[in-house]
Amino acid sequence: MSKTILQLDHKDAKEFFLREESYTSVKLPSYIKFSPLIEKISAKLDENLQGDKKICRKNEKGKCIYPIYQRKDNKGNKDNNECIYPSNYENVNYKLFTNKDGQYAWRLFQLIHPVLYVDLVHKITQEENWEDIKTAFEGLNKIKRLFVRAYLLYRQKEIVQQNKYKYGQNK
Repeated sequence: MSKTILQLDHKDAKEFFLREESYTSVKLPSYIKFSPLIEKISAKLDENLQGDKKICRKNEKGKCIYPIYQRKDNKGNKDNNECIYPSNYENVNYKLFTNKDGQYAWRLFQLIHPVLYVDLVHKITQEENWEDIKTAFEGLNKIKRLFVRAYLLYRQKEIVQQNKYKYGQNK
């Protein structure tokens, strides 16, 4: 049975968004797998955050205590006085050009940087934030002129099966 994403609790929503199929739907070669990377990033963020979900935390001495966003010097040593904010850097996403018709119809796609994606998933699926998001969509659904629909369906086994058939991995 399928559910909309808005029918999930925050834990199930986090699990859904951290699946490879949720990260990208762009057709890539079969040897490119994002699952291990996403899992490692998520585990590292869980380990480092320990309940506090700020991008850059500093202790009472003003030193950055969030290792993923700590600036490193040219020798690779962490500079505890300065935090790196993703908003300070452009072009961290991966640009990918695909060809639509085999001739001149090229399209640009961008894959969000995996660390930023996982960090965003962790932020929006915190229990309080997830409830706020669901409440906002419920409010939009009450407006008769506005048709808001959650297109993402939570189909744990169906998505995997569809992808196996799609990429010829069904054996």
